[in-house]
Amino acid sequence: MWFAFLFSILASQYAVAVISDVDLAAPFKIVLCALITAFWNVIVPLGVLIIAIAGAMWIYSQDDAGKRNSAKTWVLHALVGLIIATIAWALAEGVGLNAQYSILDCN
Repeated sequence: MWFAFLFSILASQYAVAVISDVDLAAPFKIVLCALITAFWNVIVPLGVLIIAIAGAMWIYSQDDAGKRNSAKTWVLHALVGLIIATIAWALAEGVGLNAQYSILDCN
């Protein structure tokens, strides 16, 4: 199922790249942009879900310090993952102080 989704993104991006100009690195950029987009669309909801579950674990841990520390670790790891995903997306999309320094320009 995910392969069909990735293939549809690749096909639409490749059609745009062929029409606009000829670039030898275009297939690599298209695949990387599609992977980062798919990564972004899966990781962000998953990170939010993990933070919600860890929050419930934290609330219901009561006086158990082990469960509380485990929930804190889950939240920390989810936040670090979301920060890494945001940085990857920002580099791919060219978001920043000056968009001319985009690595991939997935727009």
